Amino acid sequence: MQGVNQQIRRCLFFGVYFFVLAGVCTAQHEESNPPGKAVNFITTPVTGFDSLITLFRGTPVFVDIWATWCQPCRREFRHLGYLQQLAATNKIVLVYISGDKDSDEVKWRQVVAENNLWGYHIRANQSLKLDIIKRFSRPLKSSGGMALIYPTYLLIDADGKVVNANASKPSDTESLKKELSKVLK
Repeated sequence: MQGVNQQIRRCLFFGVYFFVLAGVCTAQHEESNPPGKAVNFITTPVTGFDSLITLFRGTPVFVDIWATWCQPCRREFRHLGYLQQLAATNKIVLVYISGDKDSDEVKWRQVVAENNLWGYHIRANQSLKLDIIKRFSRPLKSSGGMALIYPTYLLIDADGKVVNANASKPSDTESLKKELSKVLK
């Protein structure tokens, strides 16, 4: 009987914890995003990169491929203000593709909320990951072998064509501004 009571208490604790965490994330989302700018999680199954980008056809897209464990990825979030301003002014869609595992979903959503990453978010399933690795891997300086390097930034034009598979990072504002201007033409 005592073991059952402990299990019930443990379940209640984690249930309350998850409920509070979800409320905090929602509150941050509502208070910190500019009007019309929201955090949108893509929940429909996406089998490949093209099927993801098709969702945004007709609009230029800036893609950020990142993961919660990637410190360079997270450092770049501090520099998103300028990119977000350009995106809002020029109707550029921001898409964040996370390489995190299913078991890291709560952490992933928490990092999105903490960093005010408005735009569209998807945690890549195995099919999408493999397609991204196949299409956007770059040579490693150390060995020459190919790998997907985190973070990776992509620019997609309004027709859904990848025009820059190695776009500048948000902290390199001048280069990024030039690259975005080419997509907007």
